[in-house]
Amino acid sequence: MYAFGPLHRRLPRAANANAVVDPATGDVTTTTVLFSGQKLSVIDRVQTGPMSGWGPTRGGGAPAIVFLRSGVFECKTPTEYVFTDATYVKCYDAAHEYRRQRLADGGEAYTLLCPDPELMQEAFGGAYYQAACSSEIHYRHLRLYRALRCEQLDELEAEELALNLLAEVSEAFGTGRDVTPAGPAVRRRLHAAQAFVAADPAADHRLSEVAAVAGCSEFHFARLFRQETGQSLRGYRRRLRTRMALRLISEGESDLTTVALDCGFNTHSHMTSTFRTELGRTPSAAREKIALKLAS
Repeated sequence: MYAFGPLHRRLPRAANANAVVDPATGDVTTTTVLFSGQKLSVIDRVQTGPMSGWGPTRGGGAPAIVFLRSGVFECKTPTEYVFTDATYVKCYDAAHEYRRQRLADGGEAYTLLCPDPELMQEAFGGAYYQAACSSEIHYRHLRLYRALRCEQLDELEAEELALNLLAEVSEAFGTGRDVTPAGPAVRRRLHAAQAFVAADPAADHRLSEVAAVAGCSEFHFARLFRQETGQSLRGYRRRLRTRMALRLISEGESDLTTVALDCGFNTHSHMTSTFRTELGRTPSAAREKIALKLAS
């Protein structure tokens, strides 16, 4: 497990899978980078091989929060001996050695959330090696994994969803830092961050840029923004784009594809699905309603 533009920009296609053979065990490991941000990467890793005894001692590499999608094994560190299946999430700090043995034929499939050292310390400093997580957390993990595999997210959406998932896992490990109610100075910085996004809703905002306006880390900002506004940053931006599109439609813009692209939506169909979610109607239906009111 531990060998480990001006328009609405989509994430680049996942990096080509890189398959290697472990000379010590014969296992084949395939690694695919699904997302690579400034503070956090998401990696898909699949290892194939037969049931085995205890393998060689390993360690080092990059720290990671590890979701096991399939497989079952035992793992030993100098101080711990644990059983792992898909109901658990592992916190690997890259500082401890370990050995493992596979308890069934086939292998394992993992999703790795790989924070940089500063973010890892902020979210998981002092964390225990393994924690059982709720079904809701595993659901959110698999939803994020599927969306990244299907290229359904842009960079801000991917990073914020990954950071929110990281925060939920941090709380499951008992290392989540409470977000205290924001005072006037912090609220002013949050308002500045909202104004930064609202000034150009169609822009390809990066979470790091918006968090910098608020004067805090991306991990802290994602939680603080939701606490203070009752919505995610991506949800806030989506609503701004919807309202911008409605304004353009009300001003007489008839080409809905142009409206979609001008407002930061990737395609006309993307705008349509967002309108259905936000307004319960399509852009065409909204245009008809607005036209009827203007004519009356």
